[in-house]
Amino acid sequence: MMGSVIPNIEVPILYLSGLEMQTGHGALHSIIGALTIDVMLAVIAVYTVFPALVGLLERRFGTRWSHFAGVDVANIEGVPMVAYSALAGILMHIGIDYLTHLAMPYFWPFGTPVATMSIGRDLWWLAAVNGVLLVILAFLLIRYLGTAEHRKVETPG
Repeated sequence: MMGSVIPNIEVPILYLSGLEMQTGHGALHSIIGALTIDVMLAVIAVYTVFPALVGLLERRFGTRWSHFAGVDVANIEGVPMVAYSALAGILMHIGIDYLTHLAMPYFWPFGTPVATMSIGRDLWWLAAVNGVLLVILAFLLIRYLGTAEHRKVETPG
């Protein structure tokens, strides 16, 4: 999951810095960026940001936010597994962006952005696809919240 959001870190940074990007995307949406910078940022985030966020949520709401499918995802061991998982999420992200953006800088810094199959040209089609994805996500979240796995954090005692 962490890997799939890492490429979009650059979007607000590019926007706020005033850099005029042809596609609104830069190095983090390229193949080279995915294999290097994105994976490194995702691994760092998994071992620093994610545990802190999960700890905050568990203290605030008293639920087991860190457990998914019986695994404590806030305490993952093995950097290679995290890196491969992050890379899979990153590649899926930039692959899906191929469908939703007019151009992508896949070969940055060696070439111009690649024209894509953007469904974003048709606002109604884009809204329909995103609506279906939102319904699926809502269904999965409601189903998960109905399980006992996330309920209370066991406190040592």
